[in-house]
Amino acid sequence: MAITALLVAKSLKRERIFQDRQNPMEMMTNDMVLARYRFPKTAIIDLLKLVAPQIVRATQRNNAIPPIIQLLTALRFYATGSFFYVDGDVHGISRSSVSRVMQDVSTILGKLAVDTIKFPSTANEQDEVKQGFYEMSKFPRVIGAIDCTHIQIKTPKENEVVKWPGSTHDAFVLAQSNIATTLAAGVAGDGWLLGDSGYPLRSWLLTPFLNPGTGPERRFNKAQKRCRCTIERVFGVLKSRFRCLDKTGGGLQFVPEKCVKVILSCFYLHNLAKQMNLPDDDEDRIQQVLLDEFDDEVNVNGVPSGTDVRNAVLITYFS
Repeated sequence: MAITALLVAKSLKRERIFQDRQNPMEMMTNDMVLARYRFPKTAIIDLLKLVAPQIVRATQRNNAIPPIIQLLTALRFYATGSFFYVDGDVHGISRSSVSRVMQDVSTILGKLAVDTIKFPSTANEQDEVKQGFYEMSKFPRVIGAIDCTHIQIKTPKENEVVKWPGSTHDAFVLAQSNIATTLAAGVAGDGWLLGDSGYPLRSWLLTPFLNPGTGPERRFNKAQKRCRCTIERVFGVLKSRFRCLDKTGGGLQFVPEKCVKVILSCFYLHNLAKQMNLPDDDEDRIQQVLLDEFDDEVNVNGVPSGTDVRNAVLITYFS
């Protein structure tokens, strides 16, 4: 009896100081978990097994933040972009703890993104991508669609050396990238990327005809746009699923280095959601993101080799 009373007393004392940190998913339906964290319970548990060994804090204190709370705190922020004090209140931890959790979880997921998000490099990988695009629009030998998107961040307090500020043209960013160097060297074989008119026409990057005047040119542009819209839709789905990336979430209020980790984490989680065939977010919301984000671009002149390749595709497949 005395032992029981002592345990109850200790429990009451602990509850007066610390909030209960049981797994909040136990109190929710699977639909509620999916709405709040963008993943069902089973997926979150699987993700926890992946990241838990790296986020367990070595401490002798009794109030260490459990890995499940750390993961849910990060997922909730990615999903909503909510203020740290709101996220902390939901999960029973302080604002400063939310900041540390975001740093730790985003570092881990960011590394997973770097390790798993790759451009298709082998013949088998490229053939699979080509087949998918061809089934979509009958446009041949497409190994990818390319575009850029802006993610709002807090203005840095100090002068930051950034490679490509938001005003940099998409075509210039591509020209300085490893992908451009690799594809220009012929690594992609007979494949090519598709881009909008803001990109230069190259033998490995096909853009639409500016003023299509014939039936074949219009058919070419229609098929090219159907393929190219996949990347625009990806950005729409990404920002709708993870509101922290969308301007409606208020922008990322971190230093640039931490912003990069958060962005990479959302990319990794987006791919995970696609692998699990999770439903995309509200379609109306996705369409609004697309309308806000993508405008028609001014054409960048191509080179003869790009013109020759595009004309060959036009004659062979769309005439």
